[in-house]
Amino acid sequence: MKIAILGLGTVGYGVYDIIKTTEVLKDIEIKYILDRNLELQRIIPEKVTNSFIDILNSNDIDTVVECMGAKDFSYKCIKEALEHKKNVITANKEVVAEHIKELTKIKNEMGVSLYYEASVGGGIPIIKNLFMVAETNEVDSIKGIINGTTNYILSKMTSEKMTFLEALKMAQKLGFAESDPTADLEGLDMVRKISILSSIAYKTEIPIEKIWHYGISTISENDILFADRYGYVIKFIASSTNVNENIELKVEPTFISKSNLLSHVNDENNIIEVNASINDKLSFFGKGAGRYPTANAIVNDLIMIKNNDKNYSFYENNKKTYKDSKEKNRYYIRVKNINLVNKDIIETIENNQIITKLVNFSVIKDLLKDVYFYARIGE
Repeated sequence: MKIAILGLGTVGYGVYDIIKTTEVLKDIEIKYILDRNLELQRIIPEKVTNSFIDILNSNDIDTVVECMGAKDFSYKCIKEALEHKKNVITANKEVVAEHIKELTKIKNEMGVSLYYEASVGGGIPIIKNLFMVAETNEVDSIKGIINGTTNYILSKMTSEKMTFLEALKMAQKLGFAESDPTADLEGLDMVRKISILSSIAYKTEIPIEKIWHYGISTISENDILFADRYGYVIKFIASSTNVNENIELKVEPTFISKSNLLSHVNDENNIIEVNASINDKLSFFGKGAGRYPTANAIVNDLIMIKNNDKNYSFYENNKKTYKDSKEKNRYYIRVKNINLVNKDIIETIENNQIITKLVNFSVIKDLLKDVYFYARIGE
């Protein structure tokens, strides 16, 4: 098996290191590394190039491992590699979420494989297992903590009483957060991931613009303390439900009861819960961030190709609708002006912090311009 690695950054180097130091992978030969830094050639024996054309034109290379992260160029490389009848492995959640239908069609036409286990959940083997569950089950719902950066921040705010900025800086220092963490903090990273998982589970394309998301960048220590007083922990939750062919998808802060398993998933760890017709409730837990968990998921995909294992494919079933359900929930809101909140929806109030009665989500949406922070009250 001869491969090319695109990008020798955090994840790409992790893949390189695992392949070079693992005995059972000795028959995987790295023929090319694509990187802008040609000085890498001084320290590694493999051919380093800054031209993807070199890789496309190499008849030796049967598999391309994309680890670059940049959306547009990564998409171009993945698409062209498939069109040149090369297998592709990627961790790029943004490309997978937006282009999986098109890329699956190309890989099927070319008779090659496309794997993206590392696009969701870091080192958690969720993609393959979810495909297997969806083959024999009707999946009713997916819920989980699927961003290691924000879970680390919330964990430190809860357990060590850090401020939001202190926890963010610590996450950046440890490599869990990017220098620009906007995609993580505002939930965009989780939107892409829940789109990928839901498309597999419900066998249909999930447009990311159909997914409601609200971030944690405005959370304060007071929100954390309020939740604690009432027996909750705040977690950043992605969820989707499929009821009567209507899919509802949300990414939002949630009050999780201290008796719930999700409340004990801390630091960079992730958890994904799947409810299905036959298997009932399944939980997948593991590291959701870091060089080696993500790199290991990519290497596992390499092994799948090497062993000619089945390549599960996205396929579109019947069309779904995307509407907010009429189900009522309780919510926590920290408001700018208490006088702007209808007293009829208030269950509990402490200064400007409120727990609402059971209300439709539309009520909360209407209030958002007057709210510093909100969270759904969960289980």
